[in-house]
Amino acid sequence: MSRRVHVRVPASTSNIGGGFDCVGIAVDRWLSVAVTLDLSRDDVCITREGTLCELDATPDDDRIIVGFRAACRHAGARAPRRLRVRARSAIPIARGLGSSAAASVAGAVAANALLDLALDDQAIAGIAAAVEGHPDNVAPAVFGGATLALSASGSKALTVRPLTVSTELALILAVPDFPVETTRARALLPSTVSHPIASRAAALGAALIHGLATGDAGLLAAALDDVLHVPYRRQLVRGFDAVVSAARGAGAYGATLSGSGSTIAAVAPRTFAVAVCHAMRSAWRDVGVDAQAFESRTPARGYALRTRSHSLLKRSPLMPVTLHLPTVLAKLADGKAIETRGSTVGEAVADVAARYPSLAPRLRDDTGKPYPFVTFYLNDEDIRFHGGFEARLADGDELTVVPAIAGG
Repeated sequence: MSRRVHVRVPASTSNIGGGFDCVGIAVDRWLSVAVTLDLSRDDVCITREGTLCELDATPDDDRIIVGFRAACRHAGARAPRRLRVRARSAIPIARGLGSSAAASVAGAVAANALLDLALDDQAIAGIAAAVEGHPDNVAPAVFGGATLALSASGSKALTVRPLTVSTELALILAVPDFPVETTRARALLPSTVSHPIASRAAALGAALIHGLATGDAGLLAAALDDVLHVPYRRQLVRGFDAVVSAARGAGAYGATLSGSGSTIAAVAPRTFAVAVCHAMRSAWRDVGVDAQAFESRTPARGYALRTRSHSLLKRSPLMPVTLHLPTVLAKLADGKAIETRGSTVGEAVADVAARYPSLAPRLRDDTGKPYPFVTFYLNDEDIRFHGGFEARLADGDELTVVPAIAGG
């Protein structure tokens, strides 16, 4: 028997204006890591997919393994070397969206589950923050939502609190086609700042917290005009001033670097989100930079974990899951969300098909196989990357059906 854990960790944006090194917000881009304790091996093997294909780090230097071993050290356990790791990410690398923090968290969570280390989320956050050197991206990756993370002076203890964000606000992220290395960006920061700048920074931090909670336009406009890091790092981001100006012109309260860049984050009234996305992307195009821009749905939770042991003699139990349907298919059932059960995606789909005969031919073919033009997502991930209809389910999983063609 071998044991395997699967961890999903969200991206994050940090250094939001006055929230330098302490405020972070989870972002709807994900890192998925499967770690197997493989007794047939005597080393660590990592397979990288998605944006991780850009990395050439050795296993010992990979943040997933660094986080894994840090959790083991914290718990006083020996880290096994017989590991098989498969990692797939949709988080852009070196773009200020917490790809490194997500990897550190994924490794620590995987070690905790695989080796029964009995670490709580507070400990996981502290371990990953120690690996990263700062907690702002780690906290939302662990706890989800928007967070305030504070390390006590002279102590490794980490305090994390959730922050309220008004539902009227939209977070827009514009991601250019060039990276900014965090180490280079850190090197540009001065070792000290004057008392007036420190006083201004404290005021902006307070303005950010209250502005996010209330949607106060004046506070957010001020809070997003950072004084601690953007003045020194903007030189690394070609077109920064033009993109920020375009965001404001399209209705955003302001815009600033996400992390150390190169992504630029804007906060706007939700009704202006589409216009702000278009304006930021166009401004970058005008200076010869290709970029994508999107409004981020903030995940309410941080990492998600599934654990399973493989055995040919044991059948997995039926798990309660929710199947989400698009509007065009919901009319053939009782609504857009159907509660179902199954040990695999195929079994859950079969259960729904049996209960709603008119819906059945829209979900699978006559032999019970998935259509090539209908995509199923398991917790926001295409099931084709996890075994298709044979993908295993855990309690509380969510399935989403996306037809390739409207009405199809």
